[in-house]
Order: sequence, then C-alpha cells, then structure tokens
Amino acid sequence: MSTAFSHVRGRQSFVGVVTRLGPQGSKSIKVRVTRRKYMPAILKEINFHRDFYTHDEMMACKEGDVVRIEQCRPISKTKHFAVAEIKSAKGQEWLAYQNAAPGLVEEDNKKRTMQYNLDKEQGEEASALSVLEQLRQVAEYEWKGPRDQTHEDQVKQIKQHYGIDSWPPNKPIANLSLEVLRKEFAKTQSLVQATNLLRNEPAKAEEMLQKLGAAAKGFSQKRNILAKALRE
Repeated sequence: MSTAFSHVRGRQSFVGVVTRLGPQGSKSIKVRVTRRKYMPAILKEINFHRDFYTHDEMMACKEGDVVRIEQCRPISKTKHFAVAEIKSAKGQEWLAYQNAAPGLVEEDNKKRTMQYNLDKEQGEEASALSVLEQLRQVAEYEWKGPRDQTHEDQVKQIKQHYGIDSWPPNKPIANLSLEVLRKEFAKTQSLVQATNLLRNEPAKAEEMLQKLGAAAKGFSQKRNILAKALRE
C-alpha cells in the first residue's frame, strides 16, 4: 500500500496500516508504514517498510485499519507516535464480518438445505406423477381393452418394467403405497365408468346428474361429477 509522508506543524506524519494490537488495555499498536525509495545501484524505486510503535489513546484501532500517525512527545522509550486519524476502518469492517460470518454461513446453509429439500421433493413428486401416469394407462387398458397393437405393446412394457403380474396390483410399485395406488385406480376406473355411462346410457346419466343437483353443461364437467359420485 502506498503511503503519505508529511510534516504537520513541524512534526512527522505518516499513513500506514495497523499490523498488531498490544495487550488488552495497553493503548499500544504497531503501525507499518510503506515508503518508496530510489536505489541508484539498480536504477529503480523499491518499497521498504518501517514499523512504528504507536499510542492509541481511544483504543479504537483494529488490525487492518489504515491510520495517520503523528509524532508526539515521547510516551515511552520506543513509542514516539500517536494515532491522529483513522482514515479507513478496514480492520473494523473485517472484524465485523468475522463476527457475523458464522451466522451468515449458517443462514446460507439453511437456505441451501431448504432449496435442496424442495428440489428433491419436486423431483420425487414429478417421478411419482410419471409412474402414476403410466399406471393409469395400464388401468385404462384393463378396463377398456387395447386401442391398437401399439397401445397393447406399450402396456406390456409398463407391466414388465414394474413387475405387474395381477390387476389391481397387490404390492407397492415404485415406492407408491397400496393405498395411493388404490385411490388412483379408483379414480381412473370411475372416470372410465362415467365416460361409458354418458356415451352408452345418456338418459341414465342425466337422471343421476339431476338427482345430484348438478347443472353441468359440458361433457367433461358431467363426466367428472358422475365419476366423483361413483367413487363415493
């Protein structure tokens, strides 16, 4: 760090960096002053350092602070300078950061953990939805039959992949409990039944809707209302 050098009221004054604090309550610090000096032997300027034992009356300095020190009456055998001004409280900023760092790190870790758990939950949810969507295809196949050869081959691959040898399944599939599977299959089955009812027995379907007090207009609305009633 470049430093200033001047004479204030006939007294020397330097700008340097606090490199060390004395024992607690001693009001003594060490300030390192860096100056440039031309060296004729090598035809260039070089930096050289000088340390000053300095009096800090207010004990306000911290390591890393940039201070201006000024020559004063001798306070001790080695201490002839005193702090005149704190030009930049970098050391105090660093100390404040060090004190705050554990809390900041903990807060950051909590945020990262929460985000990780959220991503994991979303990933598991997406995976579960993907499995359910495939199993719905199997359920539709079992209740309605294949649409074509491609559909039949696709369902066979799904069954083989999840080890399905009976329908409805009598064991958990891909970490989905039997209760979850039964609910999903019941929902799919009720939708199929409601669809067949609307298409094959429209009069009966309308009668059921009237009893339910539903004023649905579209096919999808009617199907969903009937499916819910069938599940109940």
